[in-house]
Amino acid sequence: PTIFGRRATAKGAGDLLFLGHLGIDGTPSLLRAKDGRLWCAWRSMTFGGMGERKALVTSVLAADGTDREARHLVRSDARDVVTPRFFEDGGVLHLLWASQDDEGRWTLRRSAFGDGTWSKPVVEEAERNPRQPFVARDADGKLWLAYARDDGANRRVTIRPLTLVR
Repeated sequence: PTIFGRRATAKGAGDLLFLGHLGIDGTPSLLRAKDGRLWCAWRSMTFGGMGERKALVTSVLAADGTDREARHLVRSDARDVVTPRFFEDGGVLHLLWASQDDEGRWTLRRSAFGDGTWSKPVVEEAERNPRQPFVARDADGKLWLAYARDDGANRRVTIRPLTLVR
């Protein structure tokens, strides 16, 4: 399916915005950043003609939800990429996702956006095939990471503090 967003107005739904390609795109995530821009991230099998490889792509929309300002490739060397999640910390936009390597191992990876590009991804979790990450901040400002992991016969949710290495 093609990834899309709908600009909401005070009167209800607004314009339908198509962001993806005519190909296999999926697992979208949206965030309205503190500067008012709307960010969308998604998995794409067609971005850059990568064949069987899947990319993690982000697109930025103007504050009013209309004109796309930029599209950025975050990662393109994974066999699979799922569940991208945005979060902000100290004025910096981060993207967290699960990706699978050629050996079938899943990891949670994170990248930060700065100077018009995404940083080299860092591994946040590599044990027990982690997937479906989510980040939240508690009342004291501490970041928490929740994700599903494989413990053999079942998948369990793990919640732990997230300390960002810069």
